[in-house]
Amino acid sequence: MNERGEQDFSRLSCPTLPKGRRSLGGIAVFGDCLCLCDNTSHDDIVIWVMKEYGVEKSWKKKFVISKSPNLAGESEEYVYPSKFF
Repeated sequence: MNERGEQDFSRLSCPTLPKGRRSLGGIAVFGDCLCLCDNTSHDDIVIWVMKEYGVEKSWKKKFVISKSPNLAGESEEYVYPSKFF
């Protein structure tokens, strides 16, 4: 919040994805970092973490979760983590 008690918003860049791919990701918090759960791939869900808030180059691929065969394929669903162990 700013000094007047209002929330400040700014635009953030997503992790760099291979050319021709768009991001289909849900934003969440991982520890004290911003994370993006990318469900763009037909085979995997990729969880990216922004190590330094607002620093585009600080996005790091943290987890790659293989989709079960019956869920693989094109998806238009956003995914969000429910818990990290």
